[in-house]
Amino acid sequence: MAIALLVVGDEVVDGRVGDRMVGLVSEALGVQGLRLDSVAFCRDDVDAITAFVRTLAARCEDGVGPALLISTGGLGTTHDDLTRAALCRWSGRESWRSDAWYARVLARCAAMNFTPQPGMEAYALLPEGALLIENPRGMAAGFALTHDGTTVLALPGVPDEAGAMLGPALTRLEIRPGAWVRRVLSVFGAGESVVQRRLADLSLEPALRLGICAGDGVVTLSLGGESVAALDAAAEAIAQCLGEAYEVVQAPSFADALHEALVARGERLAVAESCTGGLLAHLLSGRGGASAFFTEGWVTYSNAAKVARLGVSEATLARWGAVSAECVAEMAAGARRCAGVDWAVATSGVAGPGGGSEAKPVGTLFVGVCGPGGCWQRHVYRPGLPREAFQRYAAQGAMAFLAERMGLGWVQGDGAMGRERP
Repeated sequence: MAIALLVVGDEVVDGRVGDRMVGLVSEALGVQGLRLDSVAFCRDDVDAITAFVRTLAARCEDGVGPALLISTGGLGTTHDDLTRAALCRWSGRESWRSDAWYARVLARCAAMNFTPQPGMEAYALLPEGALLIENPRGMAAGFALTHDGTTVLALPGVPDEAGAMLGPALTRLEIRPGAWVRRVLSVFGAGESVVQRRLADLSLEPALRLGICAGDGVVTLSLGGESVAALDAAAEAIAQCLGEAYEVVQAPSFADALHEALVARGERLAVAESCTGGLLAHLLSGRGGASAFFTEGWVTYSNAAKVARLGVSEATLARWGAVSAECVAEMAAGARRCAGVDWAVATSGVAGPGGGSEAKPVGTLFVGVCGPGGCWQRHVYRPGLPREAFQRYAAQGAMAFLAERMGLGWVQGDGAMGRERP
């Protein structure tokens, strides 16, 4: 089944609100062996929404369009919530109010001690003949409407609500699970063009799809197909092609790889940050269940804080400076000791735009890792990045180095200081 996604909302098109729907919908479909084939973004405009759906319906009649269109957004009570009206126009149907759902809306208002407002019955309006999709986390009902060979599944624009509704909706629509599976590899230490060149001689089975994208120093390789054995073999071949110069883990991100490994091993982690300013802790704790491994972190931006909180030696700072292999080694060792954990990782660098020197220019990064087998440091130089981009790069580099030291990749590097990344 071909599946398309239409994200409706001026706030998304204008960039005022970052899109979360594409990843959410794609992940929910992937759980059922289905994949998203195309995505479109549309303003809050009845004509534009209607035209988009009509185009899809025409393609479906020709046998080339999606059989299922998932739309998100435009089901609220404000003047710019227009998806419902557009779908009524497309299908030539009037809207009707689900009294049962409106009763649920009123009951929810009562439970929250909230006085119902005029116009709230819009939460319960559906096109005639549509199948109501219950919303367990909000007031706006979703619905499924089939017309001209295309089924439109309309969901609210709040990601948490849409995510909770999508799986049950697919079940109610009796959409059978597919056989599509994915393998995702995350690579740190190489740009997109370098990875492409390394994989130039790689021969994949015709039925497999390989996608490459880059961001924050990480290149993500997405393999898709219907043969688990073929995907596993291709992932192994890719890792071997990349070689030991780069960290490679089979996970959507290095944070995911660390999460899975630390939980499985029953090991715990702490962080000590300087240049990343708390971003490393944010990424590591961003997934539910992180409390099983992540204990605490320190943002020791000043030298005094490094000394007072982590026990970094004043002599080390005086001789080598805060941005040094010696400093991050003591930061990581101090975090591991103070937290009583198995692993600790530390960052210190020059994020810019000022503060650099000839010896340590803007873009200089040091990462330290301490674990059961010892302590290691890495020096990375990545010039030319704006401050925030450098911080993201540094956080990813710290996680990649920790993953390598934990033995999570296919091919392990030597962990030596001074391996500068391109």
